[in-house]
Amino acid sequence: MTTGRGRRYDANLDGLEDLYSFISTVLAENGVAESIVAVLEMAADEIFSNIVNYGYGEKREGAEIDVFLDVKDGVVEMVFCDNGSPFDPLAREAPDISLSLEERQIGGLGIHIVKNSVDEITYSRRDDRNVLTLKKSVKP
Repeated sequence: MTTGRGRRYDANLDGLEDLYSFISTVLAENGVAESIVAVLEMAADEIFSNIVNYGYGEKREGAEIDVFLDVKDGVVEMVFCDNGSPFDPLAREAPDISLSLEERQIGGLGIHIVKNSVDEITYSRRDDRNVLTLKKSVKP
């Protein structure tokens, strides 16, 4: 998938604290500003939580999420791979944020925020796995 460091998590929310620690440790080792770390932790929380909550339905046995993190040439690359149901979160229509809260449909705001917090986000389906890649420039 990617170079850099990776961790495997069971698909449950218990892994979030370790995920935050993994992200902050790797990025601190690479001199990434805390403001960027906070953005990427928020994005990771949204992506990870969505995979856990919606990616597997009732099928939890063997459910796993791999997260890879690399910093190279002034860009952080964070990759989420899961063996859940095929789902491209980027194919979903952006929410109409001009509507009042009462008028908006439920869902989609989190991925909208993630898309607007990173420089690039891509989805692919490889080897029966969802692969979501986020890139964020850390150049001064």
